[in-house]
Amino acid sequence: MCTLMILSTMSVAISFVPAVSAVNETNGSPGNDVINGIETWRQSHTLVGNVTVPAGATLKINAGASISVAAGAALIVEGAICAGDTACGAASGGTISFNWQNPADETQSTWCVDEEFSWDASCGEGIVLKSGIDESISSIKNLEINNAYGYPFKIGDVKEYAAMIFDGASITADGLSFSNVNTSSVLVTNQAAPVLSNGDFTVGIDEEGFRGPAISSYTAGKNPQERFTISNSDFSGTAMGCDQNSGKLTTIWVTDSHVNFDGLTMQPNAEGASADLGIYLRRSAGEVLNSDFTTECNGINVNSRRVIESGGNEIHFPIYINSSISFSANSAAVGIYQNGLVYLDDIDISGPAEGSGISTSSSKVSVINSNIHNVTGYNGVYIYGESDITIHNTKIDTVAREAILLGEYHWDDSNWNTGSSSPEAARLKLTNSDITNAGGACNSKTVYGETGNTDGIFECPAVHIYMGSATLWNNSIVDTTGDAIRVTGGIVDIRNNTVSAGEYAARVASYNTKYSADSNREYTGKYGSIAYFSNNTWNVDAQTYNITESRVAVQSETIPVPSTSGVYSVGLRWRGAAVKCDTNMYTDCLKVPPMYSNQFSKLVYPEDIPMSIELNPNATVFAFADLDIGLENIHIGRLNSGAGKHQNIVQQGELVRYRVLANGDTVSNADITVRDSHGNELYNLTTDEYGMTPQIVLASDFHMDFTGFGPNPDGLVIDPLENSCNDDLDNDGDLLFDDQDPDCIGGGREMSTYFIDAWKFDKGSATESITLTSQIEGVIDLSNIAPSVEMDIQFPENAAFKRWVNVTGEAYDGSTDRAPGTYSSDWEALLGHMGTVDRVEVRLPGGSWDDGILATDTSGFNEDTVTQQNWPWKSWSYSIDLSDQPEADYPFEFRAFDGVEYSPVLSRSFQLNTVTPDVMITSPQDNSEHSQNSVLFRGSATDPYSGVNSPDLNKIHIKFTKEDGSTLPTKEFIPSNWNDWEYEWDLTSSVSSGVYYVEIWASDSKFCRFNVDECTAVELTLTIINENAIPIVEIYGPSTGEIQGDEQTRIYGYATDLDGEVSRVEVNITHAAGGWTNLPNIYEFNGNDWETYWDTSEEDHLSQHTISVRAFDSNMIDGYSVTKEVTITILNPEDEVDPPQFNQTAWDSDLSGGSTVKIFCDKGSKSLEKCGSGLEMDLNKFFEHSGNYQLSYSIAGDEEDFNEHDQFMFKVLEINPQTGILTYNPATSTMSTYYSDEVQWSFIGVKIKATDSYSQSIESPEFNIVVIAVEFTFQQLNSEEVSSENPAIYVGTGRPGEVVKAYMTSGKLSLGEAIVDQEGTWTLEIPRTFFPDDGGVIDIEFEYASDPYNVANGISVESPDQGMSLWAKLLIVFLVLVSLLVVLAYFFIEFEDDDEMDFSEGDGEVVTDTYAWGNNQQQQVPQTAQVQVNTDPNPKLEAYVQQLISQGYDENTARAYAEQYRNQF
Repeated sequence: MCTLMILSTMSVAISFVPAVSAVNETNGSPGNDVINGIETWRQSHTLVGNVTVPAGATLKINAGASISVAAGAALIVEGAICAGDTACGAASGGTISFNWQNPADETQSTWCVDEEFSWDASCGEGIVLKSGIDESISSIKNLEINNAYGYPFKIGDVKEYAAMIFDGASITADGLSFSNVNTSSVLVTNQAAPVLSNGDFTVGIDEEGFRGPAISSYTAGKNPQERFTISNSDFSGTAMGCDQNSGKLTTIWVTDSHVNFDGLTMQPNAEGASADLGIYLRRSAGEVLNSDFTTECNGINVNSRRVIESGGNEIHFPIYINSSISFSANSAAVGIYQNGLVYLDDIDISGPAEGSGISTSSSKVSVINSNIHNVTGYNGVYIYGESDITIHNTKIDTVAREAILLGEYHWDDSNWNTGSSSPEAARLKLTNSDITNAGGACNSKTVYGETGNTDGIFECPAVHIYMGSATLWNNSIVDTTGDAIRVTGGIVDIRNNTVSAGEYAARVASYNTKYSADSNREYTGKYGSIAYFSNNTWNVDAQTYNITESRVAVQSETIPVPSTSGVYSVGLRWRGAAVKCDTNMYTDCLKVPPMYSNQFSKLVYPEDIPMSIELNPNATVFAFADLDIGLENIHIGRLNSGAGKHQNIVQQGELVRYRVLANGDTVSNADITVRDSHGNELYNLTTDEYGMTPQIVLASDFHMDFTGFGPNPDGLVIDPLENSCNDDLDNDGDLLFDDQDPDCIGGGREMSTYFIDAWKFDKGSATESITLTSQIEGVIDLSNIAPSVEMDIQFPENAAFKRWVNVTGEAYDGSTDRAPGTYSSDWEALLGHMGTVDRVEVRLPGGSWDDGILATDTSGFNEDTVTQQNWPWKSWSYSIDLSDQPEADYPFEFRAFDGVEYSPVLSRSFQLNTVTPDVMITSPQDNSEHSQNSVLFRGSATDPYSGVNSPDLNKIHIKFTKEDGSTLPTKEFIPSNWNDWEYEWDLTSSVSSGVYYVEIWASDSKFCRFNVDECTAVELTLTIINENAIPIVEIYGPSTGEIQGDEQTRIYGYATDLDGEVSRVEVNITHAAGGWTNLPNIYEFNGNDWETYWDTSEEDHLSQHTISVRAFDSNMIDGYSVTKEVTITILNPEDEVDPPQFNQTAWDSDLSGGSTVKIFCDKGSKSLEKCGSGLEMDLNKFFEHSGNYQLSYSIAGDEEDFNEHDQFMFKVLEINPQTGILTYNPATSTMSTYYSDEVQWSFIGVKIKATDSYSQSIESPEFNIVVIAVEFTFQQLNSEEVSSENPAIYVGTGRPGEVVKAYMTSGKLSLGEAIVDQEGTWTLEIPRTFFPDDGGVIDIEFEYASDPYNVANGISVESPDQGMSLWAKLLIVFLVLVSLLVVLAYFFIEFEDDDEMDFSEGDGEVVTDTYAWGNNQQQQVPQTAQVQVNTDPNPKLEAYVQQLISQGYDENTARAYAEQYRNQF
């Protein structure tokens, strides 16, 4: 015990001893270059070579430690590092410094050369944090790296170097600083997501070409949540200038990474020069926040976007740059290129003297809440390539050229190097922004050069749209020296802007490529502009709209009238000649600018422009409504003398607006198309949240300039004749032009007709036409097409289901004129469907639609989308568990709803199948043996279903499995009678001998159709004896005995082979007098029957002959059957022989003088014994022959003369040719197969024919075989309570000969039995002594034909206290004593055989033994006493008396009881 206490104390003491760790132990020398366990470096420590911190080890570096590192050496951490952070166990309070020494020999390269890296003698210096680092206990604080060359690292084919490498390591590093580093300060790769804060990073200083950015990031960050993070850090870059070969470096290089940068600052160098380049982000995503990128060249450069494939789909990740400054002295402050995806918010951009504030190419960009100012180089925002840019709430102020330029219009100018070879589709959306003080000198020879200005010099506009599209809403554009808005070959939507300009407020013109169609150029001819202006405010004292070869619509504006005479508010021009462009597109014909973007795989039109993207190819068109100027303020100019009156068209119009309704409700986002009288689209509109379209202008009159100064037009359209009756147009669609139209007679004019098409997917469509005479505020009611719902073809009316009703179907919305799924395009399908189904509802049996159930959409589409091949609810399913419901027919209803209307109801009634069918087998018997050529299966099948498809039974299945597990093909068949079917199993082929396990079941519409499954099969074990046996042959005739000689004596019989075929039958006749005759072999058979003929007409009278027959199987070596023989005597008498005689007396005696034979059968029983042994008649009693010749018997008559029913008597009334006995058992014959009603088993008018050997015959009288169907019945003859004086007497009916047994239900105690007499009645008396002494109501039952029958309410039996007086009880005791004395006397007294002991009837009362019924069951003892008993002349009454005696009553008591019921017998 003391020892245990000591050891325990020691163990406790040991547990408190702190773990010992090494201090400044590992120095990188050979054998001492791996840290084991925990090691701490503190104060001063020197490394002479590489040191590795392996997995499981920890290096702690205390704050203030100074680590001197040999040239070319590195610290490699795979385990854990804790530097200057008390949280992980290091001491704090100072900066840790790693100081690399200069190499002793500058010419001696390191291992880097072997890896094809730098040859520098210092290569390989740095700290490498590997991916296996223990991040949970690793941290770095306040660590400086001095004089490190950098450690080499290969990323794919890229070779990088860095003083600190995060290779998959995601730890926190605070207060890192780097000085005199040759390459990069930090390299982050391999999905590392470190958090760097409060650091000071610098680009490399190497002069041999191995410099690197301050930060290099390759595949950093794991995902958008776990990102490479830098915060509150300073960066120093190169100051080499912006020239191409200046040697400038990007300060922060990020590629294929997820980043989170916050508070980055580009610091000037010691001389105050800014860094050349700021941050470069390629294929990366994340955030750059609260940073200052003041640079000499580009501040922020984004190239491409981060795209990750997931599940077959692409996920695109953007860059967010918020609350930052980008100042660039020369190049673009912010550059976004090559499919970048960038969101700029609250950015201050300024300074580029040789670039633009934002330059974006082929990218998607959003700029909000920003300030772009003091751009002394080019544009505030420069958009080219296939870009899509949104600018909102942004100020652009003091820009040297265009504040916003969309489209590179210098691409074809020889003195410009734009990198573009053609215009590219781009889009701008500018909203709620301010543009101030834009302008300067712009030029383009190819686009704007013209006579008098071949260099194409012009004042730069504030917004310049070239071969692109733009939306300008709610902006302010002021203090612009040139045009406010210039659109050249563009498509624009300009609304609610406030504009002032030094030149035109809006210049809209075509772009003339000056290339003909045969020039093999991508862009040829002219591209007109399409412009929509509404509710703008123009503050100009010049022309507001200058329109050249374009289509412009203006509405609801105040347009100033210029103060200078001869200057008009609106000017229209056509440069080209008057050409017809209906059939040929000449160079002067206008084309719509191409706006398909391959970058975005779509058309980049202004999103909400209401005008159709259509042009009049040979006219400048100006349409207006609700303007405060008249026609006199519109001027038409011709720049080509060949231009005609139709090349400039002024359309004076009305404002038109519609509200769209569906079922009385407003419809938002409905599409409205407005077409002119010839079907040309003018506007494509969309309703707002109130169901309203925007107001549009539709021309109600057309004006052209063709009158004026003599033959020359005056440039105005104010002449009354210059209207729609002289425009060579059919404005109302009646195919009558100008003065041909009756509308132009009498000073009238041709009115404009328009077609309005409205539709909303899922709501409906409508079309109407209008004749425009005034402003319209109209209403369009959409007409919806109800949806359709269908059920798949495999679920017709009354289809059956197993427990669960599972149905599928299809639903669709829209026109039924064309089958869904047959459209040639997705768009055509969308128009054809005109909507989608919202749901499919199911009304359950007995339910209502209010509690209906929803089906399940299985189409895979969860949006209102339609394609050629799929749409919502294209396929649907519904399931319901009805396994607890009874089998019956259940009605269901289905309907679809499209959000507006319900489809017609689809009704289906389905059969529910929940219970397996039952099968009963009547033959063969279980464990039976079969050696014949077949086994007959018979039985019945039932199913509880009683609906439309009743009976719901499919097939009978019989499966055979041999005891070795092998199986025979399962037999399946459809019986003609389910209540009594049969199947004959043919054993003659492919069935070998052995034990077979047979499963028999019935299938129905759903259960057990292919295997036994859930059904309960009847299982039988059958033994089959079917060896390769010799053939079997039988002789059917002639029979042994006498035959009349004949020239054609027929010899016939039966031959078979159970496992093959009989090859031949040989017949040999041996003569008793000597010799033999061989008849020809028999090779042809009728089934299994054979026959041949023998001439016996010349044989001697009474000569005997033996006919021997054998069958042969050629497949056996000795394939003969057992020879069968019959011996016959041939009758060829010289004298005539008497014919057979009929014995009428015997006939009358046997049939009791009648003509009917009765067969009693149990009604409705399935037992094969239901008719007992049936009928047996010995025909030999009724026919005789004087010469004692043998007779043969048959059923008289020709079978064909009888009806179908009676023809069966020739088959089922069997006569044994050997014994002459006729038998008929209906239950085992084929009668029971074809007729289920027992009454139909009878035959009326049967006659028997007896024939002798001389073919002489005689027939019996007609008699009837009547089958009587009897039911077992019983009733109590005496209803009184059972007592000693009053036994229970039961009488009833049943099949003669059947035994009726009575039992007490409790304990199955026998109460006696009775036999049904020949008249079908029975009687059974049960004495009181058979019942329990305490009496009461006793449950009893009868057993008949193995079936039990309960007596309802039992039987009342006297209790001991009832009906017995004291004297009666004393009398019983006395009688018992006397009986005992009699028994004793029987054993001990010898009776003499003399007259004194004669107990005759005359000598007094009969003496019997009360217990004789019990003694009869003991071994009989010889008695000398004879007891004489009386007999009653009524045989039935006497039988009843004897029954009572056998049950224990003495004879006197028995007869006394029976006498009371004499009249019942």
